[in-house]
Amino acid sequence: MVAFFFGDNKRYYDQLASTDCTIGSDEFEAQTVRELTTYRGRNDRDDRSSTIELIFSDAISLHGNLLGIIVPGSFLEDKVVSAKLHSLDVHIRSYIDGANLTPASQIPRLADVVRHFYIEQGILRT
Repeated sequence: MVAFFFGDNKRYYDQLASTDCTIGSDEFEAQTVRELTTYRGRNDRDDRSSTIELIFSDAISLHGNLLGIIVPGSFLEDKVVSAKLHSLDVHIRSYIDGANLTPASQIPRLADVVRHFYIEQGILRT
């Protein structure tokens, strides 16, 4: 899906959808995804408009299926939360979550940590 609508992981992460993918007239779901990913109207959308969502009927264990986790730095300061996170045995990264910052203002901090983690893991190429 990422390759079809964006071309590669980096273009997907950077929200640079391809406009030249061919979709049949009877492929309504795919047409809707293309409209979401290529919409350039008013600034009332955010990156959720091109987020891929998967829904499963069965529970999926995080153990063995999670590459990493990125959390606010304050989570790692809490001994109970930190212990649970470390029990997952995955890469843990954090970002500074200032007490006077709104959640929306912290998104660039989170996005920066995610981008660097993806580069470390070879998911994104620089």
